Amino acid sequence: MNINSKNFITTKTGEELPINLGESIAEYVNSRYTSFSTSRKNIEDVWMEAWSLYVGSPQAVSYQRQQVINSVGITNIDWRHRLNTGKAFEVVETVHGYLMGALFPNNDWFNLIPATSGYAQLARIVRKYMSNKLWEAKFTTHFNTFLRQLLITGTSILALPWRYEARPHKKNVKVEYPNEEKWTVVEETRVIQNRPDFETLDIFDCYIDPISPAPNEGDFIRRIVKSRAEVIQCIQQGYYSDITPYDICCLSPYGDIDPQTRKDTLKRFQGVDTPHEYSFHDNIEVIEFWGDIHVDGISYHDVCATVIGDTLVRFEPNPYWGGKPFVIGSCFETRHTPYSIGVLQPSLGLIHQLNSITNQRLDNLELAVDEMWTLKQDSVIRPEDVWTEPGKVFLVEDHNDLMPIQRGGRDFVVSYQEASVLEQSIDKNSGTGNLISANAARSGERVTAAEIQAVRDAGGNRLSNLHKHIEATSLIEILKRVYRSLQQFVKEPEIVRVSGMKPGEFNYFKVGANQLAYDFTLRPIGADHVTDSTKYLKDRMDFIQLVSQIPQMAQRIDFDNLLYDIVQHFGFDDPDSYIKVQEQPQTPEMTDPSQMSQQPSAPTSIEEQLAQIGGEPLKQAYLANMAADGGQSFLQNTYGIDTSQLNNNEQPINPGQPITY
Repeated sequence: MNINSKNFITTKTGEELPINLGESIAEYVNSRYTSFSTSRKNIEDVWMEAWSLYVGSPQAVSYQRQQVINSVGITNIDWRHRLNTGKAFEVVETVHGYLMGALFPNNDWFNLIPATSGYAQLARIVRKYMSNKLWEAKFTTHFNTFLRQLLITGTSILALPWRYEARPHKKNVKVEYPNEEKWTVVEETRVIQNRPDFETLDIFDCYIDPISPAPNEGDFIRRIVKSRAEVIQCIQQGYYSDITPYDICCLSPYGDIDPQTRKDTLKRFQGVDTPHEYSFHDNIEVIEFWGDIHVDGISYHDVCATVIGDTLVRFEPNPYWGGKPFVIGSCFETRHTPYSIGVLQPSLGLIHQLNSITNQRLDNLELAVDEMWTLKQDSVIRPEDVWTEPGKVFLVEDHNDLMPIQRGGRDFVVSYQEASVLEQSIDKNSGTGNLISANAARSGERVTAAEIQAVRDAGGNRLSNLHKHIEATSLIEILKRVYRSLQQFVKEPEIVRVSGMKPGEFNYFKVGANQLAYDFTLRPIGADHVTDSTKYLKDRMDFIQLVSQIPQMAQRIDFDNLLYDIVQHFGFDDPDSYIKVQEQPQTPEMTDPSQMSQQPSAPTSIEEQLAQIGGEPLKQAYLANMAADGGQSFLQNTYGIDTSQLNNNEQPINPGQPITY
């Protein structure tokens, strides 16, 4: 393979380069694959045990009995019961339901925050566009499977490549001709899929660098099983090189049989048998390596190398701008390994013990119903004829020939109590106690509301911590990489419908590369946000209640902005449609000049002012007082005002005129 170093980010670590770089890279990838798979043999046994407890099928129970001989002894006897209590399923689904409700409380489960002011409306439009893309890709459904595997095995991987697909589309179009109309068939190419394509990968097919402190940043290997025909088709299309169809036909099936054996065992847990021999020989193993490759003299950073057998068939820089198209989720992280602990792992022994006690109780019940007997050696009864059956008759020479064995301990109360204690211990380990799971809460007169709330908070706090961890390490990382993929692959604009200012009104915007060029902070809006919003609204309602009691404070509050803020935090899709817009009063500049003459003028005379204040009685009293005090003569002699016309209101007095002596 001709490798151009200019296309890669490289670091020289030596003077000499290998003679055949392709073979060296293939050998490096295969050695890393062997190292990664060998380092986790023991933890894969734990995963298999957790899956068998979760599924609980007869095949899974048979596998459990083979794996727990060291802990519970040899109990593989035909008459013994092999029931599974379903406790593992209860724990996983309880935590799973809680987390799905916490991560996706409503349709608006994430938000885009602009880095600078002035882009709030654009952030709202882009969020709607991104939400449509996630809905088209059925993201919540894939995350559902991703989360369930995360809880069972402790580690889960979600792949998020980009899928683009266009197909020819035909339709009938009416064409008008002179004096006639005809229909013609028009064919156009329509984009069927242009979105992220999520897939939850099997943990047994994915390998993480065991010495990497950050799983999402270290080297990653993906094992892919393809049919020979699919690989040959990729060779013919030019996707794979340096290998021929003849080489593919000569390859042995499955380079490493162990991971496929585990996957086939998991299928048998669910009732699916191993594939046909022809299918086994038809499938081959393809190894994808994502990360840094270090060969003699040079290091290649952030590359993707594909190896089939011992041949490097594809080698390129990472084609995704946002990093590797995989997000590795963790449940309970530990410092010493990138593989985290699942919710079942701390309770595996307790679950086995619970199953064992339940089966032993049923075994004792079986012995109590079908008793054991002592039979005299020279009796006429054959041992194979001795069994319990309603109305059965035993022919004996002496009643002492056949005697039941007296057994004590037929009271099973102890086993019931021990099983109850085991269930409580398992619930404590997983944080799924009463009022959190489907268990019945303790009843009685001593149960108080404070106790119920304390129990609910205790379980909620345990699971809230897990919810925050998954949100920070998995969900935020997924949103970031999806948005980077939108920035990379979206070229043609698409129409997005956003609610308008009025009820039933919608605006339509084009979203393309120009709108996606801006960077936003993506933040999930989960159950913590709902709790914060509830407190946010409660604080403001308490504030309104306090301010409304003091008129001086209420006059200085802008209730319009406060109302809009409250409605917006209720989580409505269209908050503007719930608020009535008040009509603004007209300013003097906008008043119609023709209506100016019709408006009443302000009072200018003393008589008019007195008439408005006290009416006609006050006016007459004022005039009488002026006449008695000689005020009219004073005004006439000093200012030349004819006071004889005051009663007729023809000569008003200017109240603003200064008086001088």
